[in-house]
Amino acid sequence: MNTATFKTTLSRLLARVSPHAAGLIVLLLCLLSLSLKVYIRYETSYLFFGDPTSATPTSDARSWNLHAMNLAEGRGFGDFTKLFESRNFVPPGHPFLMSIFYGWFGYRPDIAGWGVALLGALLPWITFLLTAEMFGRRAGCWAALLAAIYHPFAMFGFTLMSEPSVILATAIALWLWSRICRTQRRRDAILAGLVFGAAALVRPSALAFLFGCGLATLLLSTTTKRKLQLAGLLLVSAAILPSLWQVRNAAVHGERAFVYSSISARQAWTADNPLYSPSFYSRDAWHRTLWEHPEEGELKRIQRLQSETRAFRAEAPMQHAVGILWRIRPLLGIERPRTKSDGTYRWADSTWLFFQTIALLVLGAAGFLASTRTSIRHEHPAVCRSTTGLVWTTAFGVALALSVYGTGIYGASTRYRLPLEYAFFPFAGLALLSLQSATRHRWSRPLVVTCPHTERGMLLARRVGAAILAVVLCVVVIHSGRLLLQRSRALAAEPYQPTLQQAKIMKSLNVCGLLDELQKQEPRWVSRADIINEMKANYGALPTLNKSIIVWNARIIFPQYDARGNLRSGYAVIDPAVDSFGMQKLPLIPVRKGKRAGNWKVAYGDLVTLIARIDLAPQGRPAVPFLHVSGILPGLHSEP
Repeated sequence: MNTATFKTTLSRLLARVSPHAAGLIVLLLCLLSLSLKVYIRYETSYLFFGDPTSATPTSDARSWNLHAMNLAEGRGFGDFTKLFESRNFVPPGHPFLMSIFYGWFGYRPDIAGWGVALLGALLPWITFLLTAEMFGRRAGCWAALLAAIYHPFAMFGFTLMSEPSVILATAIALWLWSRICRTQRRRDAILAGLVFGAAALVRPSALAFLFGCGLATLLLSTTTKRKLQLAGLLLVSAAILPSLWQVRNAAVHGERAFVYSSISARQAWTADNPLYSPSFYSRDAWHRTLWEHPEEGELKRIQRLQSETRAFRAEAPMQHAVGILWRIRPLLGIERPRTKSDGTYRWADSTWLFFQTIALLVLGAAGFLASTRTSIRHEHPAVCRSTTGLVWTTAFGVALALSVYGTGIYGASTRYRLPLEYAFFPFAGLALLSLQSATRHRWSRPLVVTCPHTERGMLLARRVGAAILAVVLCVVVIHSGRLLLQRSRALAAEPYQPTLQQAKIMKSLNVCGLLDELQKQEPRWVSRADIINEMKANYGALPTLNKSIIVWNARIIFPQYDARGNLRSGYAVIDPAVDSFGMQKLPLIPVRKGKRAGNWKVAYGDLVTLIARIDLAPQGRPAVPFLHVSGILPGLHSEP
C-alpha cells in the first residue's frame, strides 16, 4: 500500500468516526469515572457513612434509609406518627431513589451502592452536554474530563448519602435549561422546570440554581415577550412538584403550612439561639428541641421553632449577621483523613483532595472571568443566535451567592459544598479551552465559540443523553405506579395470638446468660412504653433504662445474613401492627460475644420474640435505640 492509498483510507476511516468522536470520548470518561469509584470503594477511601459489617447506615443516610424502606414496603412516606421521633417533613427525592433499588432488589445496601455509583458515572456525560451547550464541544470535553477524575465526587461514589443524588439531579436540570439558550422553545423551559422541581425535592440548593437560571433567561438575545414566557414557564413548572408535596403535607397534618424540612427548621433555630455558639449546631440543642414538648405534633413544633427563630433574629440582628459568616466557614474546609480502630472508614490523603479542590476553584474562577469576554454563536437553519457569556455568569453567580447565603442561615458541613463545586466544572472547562487557545492566539483576544445547530459531532452525545433521560423518566413513572399499588394493598394487622410461654422465655434467657441480670433489674420486664416515657421525660435520654434487657414482640424486616445463613443485621418492627411506620424500625445488631438462643435463620416478615439489650447511643450520641440481640424465638408471647 503506497502513501497516497494509506492517507485516503485513513481519511475515510476518520470521516466515519469523527461525527461520533465526542460521544466516544465521553463514554470512555464515564467508564473512567466508574473505575475510579470502584477503586476507591475497594482499595482506598470509602465514604459509606455506615457500618459495612452490619449494613446499618449512619449520619443522615440513616434517615434516608428508613424512609426508603417505608416506601419500598408500600407504607407511604411517614404518614403516621413515629415511635421515637417524627420526620414527616424531609425532602423525599433521595428516599424515593433509594426505594427504587430496595423495591426491585430487596434491602440490599450493596446493590443500592452500585446503583448510586452507576448513576454517578453518568455525570461526565451530563457535564459534557451542559458545557457543550454553554461553551462548545471542546470545552465540554475538558469539563467532562475534570468531572470524571474529580476525587471528592468519586469518594461519595457508593455512599447512601444524598450528595450524589442532588449533584446528578442539579446537573440534569442545568443541562436542560442550557438548551433553552439554543432552542428558545417553550417545551424545553417546561421540561427544565420540572427537573428543577424534582431536584429541589432532593435538596433545596437546587432552588438557588433555579432562581439564577430564571434571572439569566431574561438576558437572552430574543424578544422581551419570549424571554418573559421562557422565564415564567421555567419557574411555574418548577413549582409543580414542590407544590404537590406541600399538598401532601397539608393532607397528612390537617393544616396548610409552607414547610420544606423539619431538619432545616431545627438547624435555623439552633443557629440563632443565644444560648448556643454560632457553629453548625449543638447536639444538646438538637435533642432538647426534639423533646421539648413530647406530645407536640411535628408541624406545631416546626411552627414554634420558626416563631422563636424570628424573635431571636429581631432581638440580636448583629449576632445573626456574625453567625452567618461563622457558619459559612465550613465551606472553606477540606475533608481530612480519619482512622478508626475497626477500619470502618478509610479516607484518602487530604493533600491530594486539597490540590484537586483548589485547582477546580482556581480554574472555575478563571472561567468566570473568561466567560464575560466570550461570545457563543448558535447557528440555526433560519437564524443565527448569539449568547454572551454574561448569561452563564449571571445564572451560576447568583446561584452560588444564594447557596452560600442559605448555608449561613442553616449551617454547613464540608460535604454540603459538593453540589456547589459542580457549578465550577463548565467554567473550568472554558478556562482550559482559553489556555489552549492562548497558545495559538493572544490571550487578550475575545473567545468566540461556534455551536452549529446540527453539529454532527454532537449527535451521538445528545441522542444518548436524551435516551438516558427517557429511561430515567420511565423508571420513575413505573416505580411510582408500583408504590401506589403497594400502598393500596397495605399489610394486614399482624396476628397477636401468643405462642410462647414464660417458661420457654426464661429458659432461653438462661442459655444466653442474662437470666440473673434480668432478675435484678428494675423494672424486671421493660416495655416499649417504659422506654418512650423515660425518653420524653429526659429530652430523649435514657438515664436509668439504657442497657436494660428487653423481651419484645417484633417482626423482622430487611434481614442481612452471614455465610451460614444466620441473621447478621436487620431491623425490627416492635409490637407489629398495620401502622408500624418509620422510627419503629429498630436496628438489630447480634451480640458477638456470649451465647445465643433461638432460631437465627429468620426470613423477612417473621414474627419473633426478641431477647436483647437496648442501647440508645452506640455511636456516641442520642438517637434511636439499637437492639443488641442475644435470642430470637419464633412466635409471639403474651406479657410475661
